Amino acid sequence: MTTLFPNSVLLIFCKAPVAGQAKTRLQPTLTATQAAAAHRQLTRLTLDRAFQQPLCDVQLYCTPDTKHSFFRTVRQVLSFGAAYAMWLRSWRQDAECL
Repeated sequence: MTTLFPNSVLLIFCKAPVAGQAKTRLQPTLTATQAAAAHRQLTRLTLDRAFQQPLCDVQLYCTPDTKHSFFRTVRQVLSFGAAYAMWLRSWRQDAECL
């Protein structure tokens, strides 16, 4: 893999886009489903930006885990044909993180 910064890694932290659990501060202006859709769209924009240039490897830290279909899908779509890697990692978010 060839990147501009081979000794660097971009860490991105992301919740699973579950209605009622993501972007809750956007509610009640948006419904829980709309807020989750906004979260998916914002995450895709962030990841698309991270992959525009081959700067460094990308690690997506997912909560509650990497099993959500959204995380699997973006990894397949964004890593395909990329000159660098994207790894999925799990992290636990609790009240102390907020």
